[in-house]
Amino acid sequence: MSTGKILLITILAGVLSVGAGILGQKYLKTEKEQPIGKPSLRPEPLNLRTSLPEFSLPDLQGREQHSGQWSGKLLVLNFWATWCPPCRKEIPDFIALQNELGGKGLQFVGIAIDQADKVKEFAAAQGINYPTLIGDERSIELSRQLGNRFQGLPFTAIFDRQNQVIHTQAGQLHTETIREKLAGHL
Repeated sequence: MSTGKILLITILAGVLSVGAGILGQKYLKTEKEQPIGKPSLRPEPLNLRTSLPEFSLPDLQGREQHSGQWSGKLLVLNFWATWCPPCRKEIPDFIALQNELGGKGLQFVGIAIDQADKVKEFAAAQGINYPTLIGDERSIELSRQLGNRFQGLPFTAIFDRQNQVIHTQAGQLHTETIREKLAGHL
């Protein structure tokens, strides 16, 4: 290959790298917190939250539950769906930890991004012992603002007693990780 072609390829690669960096900065920078609203169809910068935002969602009986009721607790907020295999796999661990540590101030809350009838059936069959809320597009935006950049499931955020985020995780969350992140907070 000639020196001219090598130089041209090098310049093009550099221009593409700079362009990708500028584009990445535009879409990945953190801006000040915004209230939770409907998600837009175009990519926006992440508005990462470091504290539990206020929200209300219906529970399995259709009653609105407000996030403020869990203030002062160690909160594990889990976004999941009945059709999601890793979600289904982690729920028995959450049930066991709620039984074991609920008396010490640990509170799991599930936000199901799913159809209410399927969630009710699954929750009853599994014996879910913590509040289960029915999510909507606001819930997807909430998970995004907590760090779920690709809006995948499961996604979990753990908050301390002052409602500050101490851990977020996309994908299955294991008991050992929860125990590690809660060490010193129980």
